[in-house]
Amino acid sequence: MKNNQPQHNEDMQALPEEQLDQVTGGTDLLSMFSALIHPAPTHPAVTHPAPTHPAVTHPAPKTYTVKQGDTLSGIAGKGDWHQLYNKNKSVIGNNPDLIYPGQKINL
Repeated sequence: MKNNQPQHNEDMQALPEEQLDQVTGGTDLLSMFSALIHPAPTHPAVTHPAPTHPAVTHPAPKTYTVKQGDTLSGIAGKGDWHQLYNKNKSVIGNNPDLIYPGQKINL
């Protein structure tokens, strides 16, 4: 008695087309394996643009380089030289009357 079912070690390509259809259910083998390797997405890919945030910039502190003959009150202009001195005490030192050319004062 001859068994019409393909053996596991038989090459399925060699099967007659009607037997191949019985084994695969009529589905092309390449399509079957392709679907296993590359399954269809369950939902379309959703892409969201990256959020854009304006760059936070901090303005550089305004500085002034002391020149020969300058005074704190002259540099402060109509502003308060005391406030200018307190802001720059680490640069100027203990005596607000002694500033030197080349010192950088934060305004």
